[in-house]
Amino acid sequence: MGRIRLLDPKTISQIAAGEVIERPASVVKELVENAIDAGAHRIRVELEDGGRTLVRVTDDGCGLSPDDAELAFVRHATSKIRSLADLTGVRTLGFRGEALPSMASVALVQMVTREAGAGAATMVRYEGGRLAGAEVAAGPAGTQVTVRNLFYNVPARLKFLRTDDTETGAAVEVVTRAAIAHPDIAFAVELGGRVSLQTDGRGDRLSALLAVWGRDLAGGLEPLSFEDGDLRLSGFVGRPEAHRANRTRQLFFINGRPVQSPVLSRAFEDAYMGLLPVRRRPIGVLFLDLPGDAVDVNVHPAKTEVRLAREREAYSLVRAVVGQRLRGGAMIREAAAGGAAAGAPQLVREAAGRLGFAGAGSVVPAESSVRTEGQVGMKSPAGPAVAPRDWPDLRPLGQLHQLYLLAEGPDGLYLIDQHAAHERIIYDHLGEVGEGPVQELLVPITVELSPAEGETFERHREALRAAGFVTEPFGPRSLLIRAVPMAFGEGSGPQDVHDVLESITGEAPADGAPGIPREQVRRAVAACRAAVKARNPLFRSEMDALLRDLAATANPLTCPHGRPTVIKITLDELHRRFGRSGGGVTT
Repeated sequence: MGRIRLLDPKTISQIAAGEVIERPASVVKELVENAIDAGAHRIRVELEDGGRTLVRVTDDGCGLSPDDAELAFVRHATSKIRSLADLTGVRTLGFRGEALPSMASVALVQMVTREAGAGAATMVRYEGGRLAGAEVAAGPAGTQVTVRNLFYNVPARLKFLRTDDTETGAAVEVVTRAAIAHPDIAFAVELGGRVSLQTDGRGDRLSALLAVWGRDLAGGLEPLSFEDGDLRLSGFVGRPEAHRANRTRQLFFINGRPVQSPVLSRAFEDAYMGLLPVRRRPIGVLFLDLPGDAVDVNVHPAKTEVRLAREREAYSLVRAVVGQRLRGGAMIREAAAGGAAAGAPQLVREAAGRLGFAGAGSVVPAESSVRTEGQVGMKSPAGPAVAPRDWPDLRPLGQLHQLYLLAEGPDGLYLIDQHAAHERIIYDHLGEVGEGPVQELLVPITVELSPAEGETFERHREALRAAGFVTEPFGPRSLLIRAVPMAFGEGSGPQDVHDVLESITGEAPADGAPGIPREQVRRAVAACRAAVKARNPLFRSEMDALLRDLAATANPLTCPHGRPTVIKITLDELHRRFGRSGGGVTT
């Protein structure tokens, strides 16, 4: 007898189900996407025990006829496509026809559905992949799918589910992404009968973000918009101070579909390079819309991964547009006593007011938008995404404890961390590409390295050379330094080299990504040389020069380690503190 055998239909069905339904969150995702594709205006998700005992999704979409209600549970039966060619332009979230049959093979599933105008609803029930009943029932227009006892007949999969809290969090995150992508749909999540998430469905994406992320997190967002023919990149990017320890608050959507995209994630984070502290991640929500033939959505059974036809161009576009949006005076952090929302952008305060949050403002600025001319396709924008850069004209007033500069701006008082500002200036002078400017030494420096320093030097040898260190071996553990970065100058000594190597070892470890070692070295050099600007008295001319040089850098908002360089106290805030209204004395 041969070794190769055909599997029985039940085993085949359960294996196929495992590719689509991995956990309760998978059930929620498939049912919510079906509801969206059905044109629903309201979607309610109910969970019990993390979804393992109950997942119920109710919508007011188009519903199904009695015949279609049964056919929907047949594998690869779908209303979304007719042939392979349709995959090129598919815009619906679901299209394979695998979701319902996959659930039916590993759970107890009941669907009640009615088309608008039909006299009665249809109820179908499946148990372990077998039709258990089909009958006429009462029910409103739309569809309700109830999934009970997930993996009851596949104990091997059931035991790998996480805790109820973990599974609940994953399922709620699915609804969160759907609510952000579809602000025109009202979503609600009930956990054990208690509403834990609710959006209003009015079509305002920022209001949806406030509802699902909360005011503190959404208050750190700024709008972004770029358009070029059939290509559009929009969404919200986090201000540099609104960083997190992980990537859970980085969301990417391609043609309205939530996706995992290493290319977009890398481009998004690279746009923040030099703006955030090490080991911290930016937050944001990006929507990339492009022609259907530029993206393959048929890569993964769960449809969470896509393949871009032109990944390099997509990377360049996202990095350029996001990077340019982060520069400029509009991103300067405001100092306010009223909590996160008080210092939040006006756009966020207005949306918070619509949701009933206290302290909301009333002015809604237009979103930053840029169009470029030329050939349609993925490419970097020809001009800045914020045009022109609105960096304020600052006039120095003095120093505070020889640490901070006080400067007058057009709309308030600005405080500048002179140490952080000088770090940024030196960092930019070292040069982002190519080799940094070099100062040749009249008398070379001899430096003896410890074993740890020697290892650091070898690991970052090329990055140190690119930054301006010209060296040659001088004994077993010694170096002869013939030139140093221009920022160090002729007065450099061995301690400067030790300081740089020590600073590099304190950075986040290089992960193999291009540019990471050089960024570590640039940050280390900038930090070592900027230290002379802390606790130093400055003449008026030096203050002027510092502010002028800071304004000329690519990223004047933060030092290379992500700490803010500038904080603004607005005139409105000062008026409020002194009991004035509109600049006049309040009686």
